[in-house]
Amino acid sequence: MGQAISEVLTFAVGVAISPMPIIAVILMLFSQRAKVNGPAFLLGWVLALAVVSTHCDPPRPSGSGFCSPASTRRT
Repeated sequence: MGQAISEVLTFAVGVAISPMPIIAVILMLFSQRAKVNGPAFLLGWVLALAVVSTHCDPPRPSGSGFCSPASTRRT
């Protein structure tokens, strides 16, 4: 039961956080410095995605990927 909750909880956190970038963009577009804040946010977003995608290998069947869930890792 606890394992099922922990697996679903990760997806629930992702769904809960997903509106945050939309809210941030809307607030930035209505700010006084929208022309500066918009590209800065986009650059930060792209850099963060690049870092995560390069450091987190896709999960392998052996569970040896860097960002693999702890439940699939073999010790």
